Amino acid sequence: AKTGEELKTYLNALSDLPQGITYEGNVYRSLGVNSEKNFGAVPEKMTSHEVWSSWGRYDLQGEENAMYLSKTLPGNQTELVPHYGQWVDFSTYKFENVKAENLLDLTDDLTRQKLGTEFNQLTKVLEDKDEMYEFTNVIASWARQKGYNGIVAPGARGAKDYQNIILFNQNYIDIILTGKTRIKINK
Repeated sequence: AKTGEELKTYLNALSDLPQGITYEGNVYRSLGVNSEKNFGAVPEKMTSHEVWSSWGRYDLQGEENAMYLSKTLPGNQTELVPHYGQWVDFSTYKFENVKAENLLDLTDDLTRQKLGTEFNQLTKVLEDKDEMYEFTNVIASWARQKGYNGIVAPGARGAKDYQNIILFNQNYIDIILTGKTRIKINK
């Protein structure tokens, strides 16, 4: 697809959906120190879109938010610094042995090919958010409609050699984090 509209048309006609995968392992989540102190943000909960709607690659402007996690601590740091501030501006938490199922794997070449998109369309870093998120917002909306619990996505910053887990639904997040202890990373 050459545009987000072309991708939307292509995905809506797709009948052979990629099979969701399972991720088992550790995940890292960072929250702005300011958001914890002033807005009560906690690592286990995504911010309600009614309180504050973010707009990113896989959470849609003015709609339900998503929870962004990284598979590795260096990946989490690369995602945030320096684009969103300095590393000390964030509290970072580790959850061990998390199991998330039915994730759309955008890190897989065959899956991206089946979806009619390319790595570079998913990892664009531009000033214009409409253009930067053109393809990822379409995929996120489609993945939610098709019942995926989230996405495994290639990192878009730095060397682009890390992966993120994006989860769509707080009820599902509650299930997979039940009994998991958050471990605050000392910086």
